[in-house]
Amino acid sequence: MIKDNTVSILGWIQYEKVRWLQNNNPEVPDLVYKLAPMDEKMRKLGKVRLLGKGILELYEVKDVFIEESVQPRNYDIDHFISWSFVMNDELWNLMQMDSSLFP
Repeated sequence: MIKDNTVSILGWIQYEKVRWLQNNNPEVPDLVYKLAPMDEKMRKLGKVRLLGKGILELYEVKDVFIEESVQPRNYDIDHFISWSFVMNDELWNLMQMDSSLFP
């Protein structure tokens, strides 16, 4: 019986482990995604980059880290609250930054 239901048993064990970890670490949101992170290919920021470029062409945007204007031809998109903590690409958490700050 165990051999026939190995996939279900392992899934249940993983589920209970994640539930226990989340209950004991309430200050860490979306803990399940940190254990099995999202595939980078699923994260599509192309449209956000186009939106950011359009904003930079209409308005002056200051980089929050260096307090200088972000240039439309020298910018990138990054997370205000680290993706490793919040794990989302929602607009409220994305901002234009000077691309020279990226390694």
